[in-house]
Amino acid sequence: MLVLGIDPSTTRIALADDQARTIVAAVANGDKGPARLADIHRHTRLAIRRFVGERSVPRLCFVESPGGHVHPSLWQAVGVVQAAAYLELARLRGAPVVVRTIGPTQWKKLLLGKGSADKDEILEWARAHGFNGSSQDEADAYAIARVGVALVKPI
Repeated sequence: MLVLGIDPSTTRIALADDQARTIVAAVANGDKGPARLADIHRHTRLAIRRFVGERSVPRLCFVESPGGHVHPSLWQAVGVVQAAAYLELARLRGAPVVVRTIGPTQWKKLLLGKGSADKDEILEWARAHGFNGSSQDEADAYAIARVGVALVKPI
């Protein structure tokens, strides 16, 4: 089963599937104005469209939810990314797609056995499992996708 992982921020998103294909896309210019959420929605849909291209459309998507104390704008961005992912994947697939959130502590614990795994540990795991991307965000998105597979069908 093809699973998409998304690691969002307030200005960009990293997408990866469980086959280690990844991209990073800008979704907003950092403006805090009212158009920011519309920009995030539009650019997330475009990034998903570009990412999927001619490949199979994922049937399941996990979006990382914020952990700890974060600015409300990140929570807003995550909600908009989740909605955009649902709409675009369903449009591409021609059928509903499951889009869920997963917290960083949860996916890190499932992946490495501890919820406090640091960025270097995630990157090391990702490289050992076929990741060749260039950013930490992409490694996180790949790890999220792989955890999504395990949640659906334990490895």
